Amino acid sequence: MSRTAVISVLIVILTVTGAFFGSCRRVDNVVYSEFANFDSEGWDPVCVLPFSPWPMDSILNPTDRFDLILTLRYAPNHASSEIPLEIMEEDENGVCGTNRVTVRLRDKNGKPRGRKSLYLYEISDTLRHRIQLSDGYVVNIASLSPLSNTRGLRNLGLTLALTTNN
Repeated sequence: MSRTAVISVLIVILTVTGAFFGSCRRVDNVVYSEFANFDSEGWDPVCVLPFSPWPMDSILNPTDRFDLILTLRYAPNHASSEIPLEIMEEDENGVCGTNRVTVRLRDKNGKPRGRKSLYLYEISDTLRHRIQLSDGYVVNIASLSPLSNTRGLRNLGLTLALTTNN
């Protein structure tokens, strides 16, 4: 085999190895992220959003702890000042707990809160810290607002992040 052929084979091997290991890297320790989108009319309160936040990473230890993060993205020109939500967690043994959370989209002066992109704002809040997942873990999120109050919401998502020791 010529020297050029050996170098070419080594470059291909290194490229494939780098792509494989690079694709397994986590960003901000996120192991799960899913979003539900809304149309321009908003979020119908009859529509309960189910999420099954379970890490897809096979190298995780069953004793790992996670942070559960809620994210709302909204258009500031239509969104109300706050969105009340009901969050129900359950596993294969039944309901684990139900909480009511109010996400404040505007500050006391009426200015949009959160990170701004070109047209939308994004606001995130950690719902639970250092949770241990149980089999069949599901999170259902319902709006406690009339449809007109959720106009301007573009999507809602849940993120599961591996808790760090910081």
